[in-house]
Amino acid sequence: MKTKLIGIGLVLIAVATLIIGNPLPAQAAVCSVSASPSLSTVTTGTTFDVSIIINTDSPTRGFQFAVTWDPSKVQCNSVTKGTYFDAFAAANNGDVFYLPANALTDNTAGRFPKNTNTIPSGSPPCQNVSLTGANGPNGTYLGPTREWGCFILHMTALSTASGTVSFVLSNIILGDNSANTADMHPTVNNGQVNIVVPNPTITSIFPATATFGSSLNISGTNFIAGATTITFNNVSGSNVSVTDSQHLSDIVPNLGSSNLSNVSVQVINAGGSATNTGFNYSASRAGCLSSNGNRGDISCCRAESRGYGFLPFFVG
Repeated sequence: MKTKLIGIGLVLIAVATLIIGNPLPAQAAVCSVSASPSLSTVTTGTTFDVSIIINTDSPTRGFQFAVTWDPSKVQCNSVTKGTYFDAFAAANNGDVFYLPANALTDNTAGRFPKNTNTIPSGSPPCQNVSLTGANGPNGTYLGPTREWGCFILHMTALSTASGTVSFVLSNIILGDNSANTADMHPTVNNGQVNIVVPNPTITSIFPATATFGSSLNISGTNFIAGATTITFNNVSGSNVSVTDSQHLSDIVPNLGSSNLSNVSVQVINAGGSATNTGFNYSASRAGCLSSNGNRGDISCCRAESRGYGFLPFFVG
């Protein structure tokens, strides 16, 4: 019996020595991957960042992910590699490998990374990061344990966008520091940004007095091409042209045969409207109105007698 007890004791000592000399990877109590926007609300045309953040209290040696968004609302201007793995590798005699090596986006599909020929055939487009080297004592593998950004996407909210846009993470794997790099199954947190359209403003109208068919130039802010309209005393302008966010032009509509002072000129977009009453309508100039309602020069009045379909339009 004494010999058996000594034998069992030696076996337990040997197992304990094996465990101490080759510790198993610790189970992470904190383990998540997040798409974290730098701003929760942005206006159209605003730039912002979306950071892909790893947070774990257990060493990690590899990472895989993809992120998608609505390309009709935002676009990605560029992608910067974060220092989550790189800083650790530099401090611990390790190396970091990225596949694809170049951080490319697909703004047509609204995704990162772009599907390139560096991704194995049949695999979903994913960004892969692997840490090599950085070995600890007794054959252990080291890895970073902190909350930090692995990639930063530099985004812009499009001028015609509004509403909420989500940044959806997929194909997530966060590898531990075991010899075979098992997935730690992190919690995945998607991000979102609310895009609002700012109200337009009107700072000046030129000329201050004009008649039907004249071109009118308006200066202000937050003019959006293809999404801005103008009314004159609730009569719609006929040819809005947005030069840039601060300048637009339109053709004065027919407001009748009487002169009008302090015409309510209203610029409207999805965010709201702005009103200016510094415009006067002059109805004193003679002109012509074609049968389709377009204004012509005075010479067109002579065309009516020749059968060209123009009607005289005398005002004032």
